[in-house]
Amino acid sequence: MSVSWLSVIALVLSLATLAAIGAGSPHPGSLGPNAVEALGAVALQLQFGGLVLLALITGRWWKSSNSTFVDGGWPSLRSLAMSAPVFTLAQIALGAAYRYKLVGVIPHVAWAFVAAIVLLMFGAFVLVQADAAMSLKRMAGVLISLVCVQVMLGVAALLARVARLEKARWMEISTTAHLMTGALVLGCSLVLAAFVVRSAQPAQEGSQLATPGSPS
Repeated sequence: MSVSWLSVIALVLSLATLAAIGAGSPHPGSLGPNAVEALGAVALQLQFGGLVLLALITGRWWKSSNSTFVDGGWPSLRSLAMSAPVFTLAQIALGAAYRYKLVGVIPHVAWAFVAAIVLLMFGAFVLVQADAAMSLKRMAGVLISLVCVQVMLGVAALLARVARLEKARWMEISTTAHLMTGALVLGCSLVLAAFVVRSAQPAQEGSQLATPGSPS
């Protein structure tokens, strides 16, 4: 069995574990686990993201697509590519800290707006980059869609808590879906970032000026 298929199997197992964590997460008012378990939840998300990258770089898609384009405009796509996964991971960490009663909900909600803006900018800038490969634009569309779904799931989970539905089945479903979608957002942002870092050439190093359609 190839490394790529082993990576895919590991990805499925990691996502299933995340679903189990989401279903068993403590709710506000319960006795939550300690910080070590919260760190473990974040580490599992990092493991999932690492497996996504492993599946990418060992696959045929990574080896066959090697087109480059000039990265013009500000902020540059490369800077957004290096920032988006970090902002996403910070949001995941704040979410884990909230679930395990280490912080309140305000930091998680406030940072959600920041992370969503960075991710949506990243995806939108790829879409308007005239020279970017169509595969990158499709991936950017997937990232934007996942971010929108994640925001809606976060709002649904927050409303359920405000309505004191912690013990309802809807609370478990929304929390689990929110956790799994967060993992998918992290994985998608890492994949898109890897392609952009490899393909986007800084404007001052390119042989031509940025073409119309580059982000500005």
